[in-house]
Amino acid sequence: MSNKAHPPELKKYMEKRVSVKIERGRHVTGILRGFDPYMNIVLEDTIEEISNTERNSIGMVVVRGNSIVIMQSLSNINSSTLRFYYKISTNLIPIHFILFSIGIIWLSILPLEDYNGKCYISENALLVGMIELKFSQDYNKAKTYTTTRSDLKAHGIAVEYFDNLQFEVAQQNFSINLPSLLVESGVNTYALFHAERSSHTEMLVVHISMNNHRLTKTQDIANFAVFLGLADYFSQQNYWARDILFLMTSHDVIGVQAWLQQYLGIADNSQILTSQSLHYHPGNIIAMISIKLKSEFFNLVRIKTEGVNGMLPNLDLVNTISFVAMRNLRMATNFFPSKSLEYKDLLYNTLYMAWNQVTGIPTGPHGPFLHYGIQGLTIEAVNDPTVRTTRLYSPAELGNLVESYMRSLNNLLETLHQSFNFYLLPGNNRYISIGIYIPPLMCILAPLVLKALVFWISYQYPWLSDPNNIPLDNKELSIKLLHSNPIPLESIGTILLAYTLIVLLIITHKYLYLFPGFPFAIVLTVSLITFRFFTNVTKENAPFFHSLLLLLLTMSTVALSIVNFPIALIISLILTIFTIFPRLIPIFCPIFILAPHLTLFIPDLSFLENLYLEYEISHRVFDGWGYSAIFLILVPLFIYKNP
Repeated sequence: MSNKAHPPELKKYMEKRVSVKIERGRHVTGILRGFDPYMNIVLEDTIEEISNTERNSIGMVVVRGNSIVIMQSLSNINSSTLRFYYKISTNLIPIHFILFSIGIIWLSILPLEDYNGKCYISENALLVGMIELKFSQDYNKAKTYTTTRSDLKAHGIAVEYFDNLQFEVAQQNFSINLPSLLVESGVNTYALFHAERSSHTEMLVVHISMNNHRLTKTQDIANFAVFLGLADYFSQQNYWARDILFLMTSHDVIGVQAWLQQYLGIADNSQILTSQSLHYHPGNIIAMISIKLKSEFFNLVRIKTEGVNGMLPNLDLVNTISFVAMRNLRMATNFFPSKSLEYKDLLYNTLYMAWNQVTGIPTGPHGPFLHYGIQGLTIEAVNDPTVRTTRLYSPAELGNLVESYMRSLNNLLETLHQSFNFYLLPGNNRYISIGIYIPPLMCILAPLVLKALVFWISYQYPWLSDPNNIPLDNKELSIKLLHSNPIPLESIGTILLAYTLIVLLIITHKYLYLFPGFPFAIVLTVSLITFRFFTNVTKENAPFFHSLLLLLLTMSTVALSIVNFPIALIISLILTIFTIFPRLIPIFCPIFILAPHLTLFIPDLSFLENLYLEYEISHRVFDGWGYSAIFLILVPLFIYKNP
C-alpha cells in the first residue's frame, strides 16, 4: 500500500476519519489511509467490523459532501484483467495490423493446391458417366426442320415442333418497364413431356434463351436445333422417372424471371415486370440446365455457376457436368477466363468468381432458378482461339453432354444435398469449401471485437483511460475520480430500432423507387436523425456506443459471410481499414452511396450507364441485395465516426 496511490480530490480526506458506504446501505467509519493494489479502500481504526464479503465489495469512491461513497465494486477486476486491457489498448494498432496481415496472407494462399481440395462427387446415386450416349441423328432432324421453316419466327417454330411431338405446349407474354432505362416485351414458350414412369409431381428443365425473331445466324440455328433435337430424343426413351420441361425464354434472364414468378405464384406489386399467368402448372422442379451455343463448332465449354446475390448450385451438379465433359467426351471445360495452373492465374480465377458474387448479377439464365432454391447451371459452348485442341466439337456433341447430365439427375431419388453449396473455385478441378475460407475472415474481424471490448471496459471503468495510472507488475497504483456512467438503455433501444428500420427498408427496397437512390436517401436520413437527435451521446458514454456499433458491424458481417462470403470479405476489409484510419469514413461513405446514381448527373459516361442499368435490374427485378447489404454495414460505420 502507498499513500501516493489516491485521487488528488481525496487528499484532504487522507488520515482523517471518514464514512464509507458498503453493501446494503451500511456505513463504515475509519481513518482513510489509501488504497491497496486491488483497489480496496484501506481504513484504519474502524469502529464497525467488516466481513470478508463486505471487504471485497468495497471499491472505487467519489466524494459527496463530507463522506466517501462506494459507487462500484471492483472485486471482479483483478490484476490480470488490468494487464490484458492495457496490453490490448496500448498495442491495438499493431495487433490490428498483424491479424489483418495474417488473414490476407491466409486467404491469398488458399488457391494453392496444398490448401484446397480436389473436386469429387458426393452423391453416388448420380452414377455419372455410366451410360451410353446416343443423341446424334435427332439434332440433324431438328436442324433440317428449322431451316425449312425459315418463314416462321423462333417461338413459332418451337410451338409447331412441340405440337408434333404431342407435348403440352403453351406461351406466356411478359413486359419489363424501367422508365428511362429499359422498356421491352417478350414471349416465353414452354412444353412439358410427360414421362411414362413419372408420377408427374417432379420434373427437370432444359432451357435456352432465344428472342422471337427469324433465325439467320448459324449459331442460333445450331442452338435451337440442339434444344428441339433433345426434346425429340428424350420423348422416345422410356427410362425417364421424371417429367421434362423444355423452356425457351426471350431476353435471357428477364424472361426466366417472368416465367418463374408465375410458376411460383409470386406477385410483383412494383409492376416493373408483368407477365401472363401460366396455362398449366407443372410439378416441382428438381434441377435445370441452360444451353448457350456461341459458335456452331466449339472447342471449350464454359460452366456458369453464379446466380442472383452470388448464390451457387450444389457442387455435385458442377462436378457432374465437368466430369462428363472432360472424362467422357474429352471436352475442355473452364469456369473462368484464365486456364493456366500458375498461382497468379489461380488467384485471378478465385477473385473473378468472388467478383461475380459481389455484383449479385447472375452469370446465366440459371440465376433466377438458384434464387428460388432450384438447382441449376448454364453451359456455354464457345470457339476460343487460345485453347490448344486437336479438334472442334459439333452441336450434337453438346447434346450428348446435356443427355448425360439429365440421365444422372434422373437417377436421383431425392434432391441434391450431400455436397457443398458455399465454395470458391480456383480451377477446373479444385474447390475451397466454406470451412476453409471462413477462419481467415474471422482473423480479419477479430481486432474489431478486441476494440469493442476495449471500448466497453473503458466505459465501465473510465478511470482506466490513463495508462500511466495502472499498475503493471509491481508498479504503484494511482487512480482518478470515478464518474458514474449508467448504461443508456433508452439509447440502446433507439439504436436497435433504427437498425431494424434500415433492414426493413432494404428488404422492401424494390417498392420504394420513386426516383433512383430514394430508398438509400431515406435510410441515411432516418438513421442519421435517429442517432444524432434521439440518443443521449456524451463524452462519458461515447465508448459505449462505439462498442455497441462495432459489435453490430461484426455480427452483421459474420452473418453475411455465411450467405455471400466475397461481400462479407469486402466489408471486413473496409471495416479494418476505417478502424485504423477513421478520417476516411466521411469521405468514402457518401461516394459509395452515390456511386450507382452518377449517371443522373453525368449521362455521357456510357460505362456507368450500363453498370447502373445492371444494378437496377439486379435490385428491382431479381431482388438483389448485394449493394444494400454493404450499405447496411456502412451506415453504422458512418455513425461510428460521428457518435
